[in-house]
Order: sequence, then C-alpha cells, then structure tokens
Amino acid sequence: MTALHPGGAGNDPSKQGRSDGRRAVCRAGAMMTALVAVASLSVTGYACLLAVHRQQVRAADSRRVVSGISALVSSRALAALSKAAKASSPATANNAASNPAAASNPATVGTPATATQGAASGAAGPLTLSASERQDCPAAAAACVDLTDKVTWLQAGGRVTYGPVSMQPGPAGTPQATPTGTFHVTSKAGPDYLGTVGYDPAPWAVYFAPGQPGGPGGPGGPGGMAFCEGSLSQSSDGDVYLAMTAARFYSQHLPAGAEVVVFLG
Repeated sequence: MTALHPGGAGNDPSKQGRSDGRRAVCRAGAMMTALVAVASLSVTGYACLLAVHRQQVRAADSRRVVSGISALVSSRALAALSKAAKASSPATANNAASNPAAASNPATVGTPATATQGAASGAAGPLTLSASERQDCPAAAAACVDLTDKVTWLQAGGRVTYGPVSMQPGPAGTPQATPTGTFHVTSKAGPDYLGTVGYDPAPWAVYFAPGQPGGPGGPGGPGGMAFCEGSLSQSSDGDVYLAMTAARFYSQHLPAGAEVVVFLG
C-alpha cells in the first residue's frame, strides 16, 4: 500500500489560496453592496426632506395668498359699509335740506379739493356756499373772496370749479386790510418766492391788487395783495392766505388777467 504524503490532497496550498480569494471577493462585494445601499438611502432621505420643504413653502405661500385676499375683501367691505353709513347719515340729509343752493349745484360742495382743504384748515367738514355768497360774486369772476365768512373759491361762467376753501385776509379797519373790489391777476410766483416788502415767504403768490395806503406795497410801490400760502389761524398783512394745496392750485389755474372779486358777504 502506498503511504499518503503529509501534504496530501486535503491540504493542497493552491486550493487553499483559491478559497481565500473567493472569500475576499465575496467580502468586497458585500461591502460594495452595503455602500451602495447606504448611498441610496442617503439620496432617498435627502429627496424626502427636499419634498417636505417644498411642500411647506407651498403651504406658506398659500396661507399668504389667502390672508391677502381676506384682507382685501375685508377692506372693501368696510369701505362699502362706511359709504352706506355716510349716505344714510341724518346730518347729510339735514345739510342738503338746509342748503338748497348747494343741493342744486353739486359742484359747490363735497369735491375732493373741498374735503382736502376742509381738513387742512381744521374745519369739521366740507365748506358750502350760500345763495347770497354766490350772488355777491359775478359770473365773470374767475376767483371770488368773501372777507366776512373768510372763504374763497374759483369758478368758470358762474359754476364753481374749486372750493370753497378757508382763507385769512388782512385785519379789517387797518392799513393791512385786504381791499374789496374787482381786480385782475397781474403776476405770479413759484413755491420759493419771497415777498417784495420785508422779504417774507409768500409761496405760490398770485398778485391781483395794489397795496393799501400806509400798508405793505402801497399804491405805486412794489408788491401788493396776493393769494399765497400762509397761516389760517391769524390775519395776514393784506394778502389772502391759503393752505398750501389751495395756494398751489390758484397759482396753476389763475392766468394773468383773470378777474378777482373781493367782497364783504
């Protein structure tokens, strides 16, 4: 019988090496598979987080849109209710009943310019014109000034186009009194104008009358009486003081030669 060699077939080194190689390949494959699985999970997780974030952004945008629409609807509803309340106010009805002239000529009251000037002058509401005031200013006049009620307005062909608005004249019975009569616009100035006498600010000055004897800009002298921006709480030095908005409007809409009538109502 032939004896087996101590390093027989059961312990063949070449076979052992091939077995170890296969195991190494298997381990490497397993590790690669695990790495791919981890990477796939990471990508999937990131995609999920991104989708959630986008959904949250869309939800926030939707809430903002809904909130904006709700606010717009609410503001319009409140404005409509406010207009309805004003229309049904007893004070409005009483004012129309007590002032037939204003009711017959809507252009004399309630215009945006009138409301603005009423607020600027501290008045409780839009000013109105009485029938006598309208009769005291002829239709040919472009600007009317009532020294008694301290109001002024612009008109065309007897139809009121701006105002009435509050104003302050010079103190009656003094050399600074605003003169009465029919005058015509002689010159105009801009927003940075300084008066020719004393160089006091007179923005948007519209000169229409000579000064009074003994007063600023007396007859034959420089200056004179003008519409201009000034205080509505104290007397002027003879000018017709207006709020800034009204003074600018007068300057822009009274050309040279326009007729100005100043009267005691």
